[in-house]
Amino acid sequence: MTMTMRQLRSRDREFYWRLKMQFRRILLLGSMIALCLALMPRPAAALGMGFGARAGIVFDYDNPKLDSQGIAPKDLSMLGGQITLFGLGQLSVEGSIEYAAKSYTREIVSPDVGGIDATTVAADFSVRDYGGFLTGRFKIVQGIFGVHLGGGLSIHRFTYKVDLPHEVSWFDDVVEVPDNKWHSGIHGLVGVSLGPPMSPIRVFGEVRVVKISVDGDAGQQATALIGLTFGSF
Repeated sequence: MTMTMRQLRSRDREFYWRLKMQFRRILLLGSMIALCLALMPRPAAALGMGFGARAGIVFDYDNPKLDSQGIAPKDLSMLGGQITLFGLGQLSVEGSIEYAAKSYTREIVSPDVGGIDATTVAADFSVRDYGGFLTGRFKIVQGIFGVHLGGGLSIHRFTYKVDLPHEVSWFDDVVEVPDNKWHSGIHGLVGVSLGPPMSPIRVFGEVRVVKISVDGDAGQQATALIGLTFGSF
């Protein structure tokens, strides 16, 4: 029981450390983008356009190809960027690209063969999700503090990799590593934003749920993200 509590505390510390590092990255990326755009003419803002960066955690990763084998990661780290393609009043349309990934280790047990003791091997898995999103956003509350809802379509490229410490003859009989494929999805989100009056810079946070079709099976991703945008939001 003591060991279990230690593992939980260690996992919580790792989660908050990763979240803090993601926040630092988003501030750095956003500051660089804001500085570059501030030195340029600003017709983009007049047309309702904006640019920015984001980071977050996919805290609920449901992939039926991995879940059925008990080898799915619990979460993924995400980095990305976005462009506001159109903004007018309470409505805006945004395109974004994101990269989510996780490397982790699982102990894989050999098949149960009569008369032969089971053996284990530590397999190093890498899961990657290259995503593109088209999102419509409706601002419920506008001003220094804002509240918004949104939804849209997405496309995902799932890639998988596994490394073994040595050749294992029975591994393919126990684990089926999925093929790298494209998948489509739909998503909905709720978020808040904050920005000083008359400032083109705005900070936002969102929780987004994506429903993804994985070879006919239903998958899901729930992501908590923070971002910085310059121009229209």
